[in-house]
Amino acid sequence: PRAHSLVETEAMARAAVRAKAVTQMGNQHHASDGYRRAVQILQAGSLGPVRDVLCWTTNPIWKQGLDRPEGEKPVPAGFDWDLWLGPAPWRPYHEAYREPHWRGWWDFGGGTLADYLPHLFDPIFEGLRLTAPLRVSAETSETHEASAPAWSVVQFEFPARDALPPVTMRWYDGGRTPPVEKTGIERLPPHGSLVLGERGNLYVPSHGKPPIAIAANSDQPLALPDARPPGATTHWQAWAAACKSRGATASDFNYGAALTDVALVGNLAIRTGESITWDAAARRVTNVARANDFVHREYRRGWSLD
Repeated sequence: PRAHSLVETEAMARAAVRAKAVTQMGNQHHASDGYRRAVQILQAGSLGPVRDVLCWTTNPIWKQGLDRPEGEKPVPAGFDWDLWLGPAPWRPYHEAYREPHWRGWWDFGGGTLADYLPHLFDPIFEGLRLTAPLRVSAETSETHEASAPAWSVVQFEFPARDALPPVTMRWYDGGRTPPVEKTGIERLPPHGSLVLGERGNLYVPSHGKPPIAIAANSDQPLALPDARPPGATTHWQAWAAACKSRGATASDFNYGAALTDVALVGNLAIRTGESITWDAAARRVTNVARANDFVHREYRRGWSLD
């Protein structure tokens, strides 16, 4: 929901600071009570040390793992195809690129990972105070130059943060799911996350629904913090209030860049088929040179980040 490339996320965050602008990313469940409760439990340390996280989704609901469509279709009346393409390379019009399918084409979107990770992983990224991943590897369906894979399993390795241990997050999409011996759940919901701690686990549903804490030992219930009062605002109300007060939103372009970068770095592993090492400070991959070709792309003439 944020940007197409790692260069763009950084440019947008810097531009917002220069302009002193109020900004907010479109991860619309960020302000929900369920989201806030998940973050509260994680930041309270109720689960004990957390080293593993599982995220899964049955998406995509659009088509991926495709070759580029052949032929050209008539552009619908009133539709500015050139403007819609934006900085992407010129392509003949085809309905295969239209909503919602644009997400699956590398020219326009980032596949299921970039579309859904900023929603599913959002409360965990904030709750565990994670930073950029150090290493990422991926297993996928058959690869296609033009589109994201039909399914992927991506492993992210995050560094320790002060007293908090390193975290490994495994992402599953397109019908792939975590093994039942890891989740303890024989029939998983279509989307969700499971945070695995030494004292217990936290199931975090999608769409901002309330989380469910599960003690590792039934004789030792988890000590959960008292629930905060319900939030006074929605994501949209928070945006309007920040615009009026000139204050910051909880999901501004700085936070949004860091969260989106996780998915975009994951796509570097998907597109190269290699395990990559990411240097967040230098904004580059250090062990697979060709992966840096996907950190940004050359824009079509007439488009720039200036």
